[in-house]
Amino acid sequence: MPMYCYRNQATNEVIEEVYPMGKAPRRIRRDGKHYVRDIASECPMVTPPSIGGHRMRRSRALGVPPFQIPAMQKHLKETAGYDAKFDPKTGEMLFSSRADRNRAMEATGTFDQDAGYGDRAPTNC
Repeated sequence: MPMYCYRNQATNEVIEEVYPMGKAPRRIRRDGKHYVRDIASECPMVTPPSIGGHRMRRSRALGVPPFQIPAMQKHLKETAGYDAKFDPKTGEMLFSSRADRNRAMEATGTFDQDAGYGDRAPTNC
């Protein structure tokens, strides 16, 4: 099922929800907050920055608990020369682009099981 983005217009927070194709509502309510469907955030690489493009991509798999963020940033900088960015609330690693995500996976020694063209993939396939 596809993932849809919703933006809280008061806080500018973007959340992702999964719905069957064509069944995504235009407005939702989560934890007492109202969210509106944000199509620009669903396609960050094809929309200009002025309307929501270049939203940071996130990875829970490459993240760490929030209290470990400084140690992980230091480790990745010293061992691989990679300046890692993390969400301070969730510990998720943040990426500005697909290339940045590939550099992060290279630095952490990980790869994408579902890699597409240009993504870091296992070399033994």
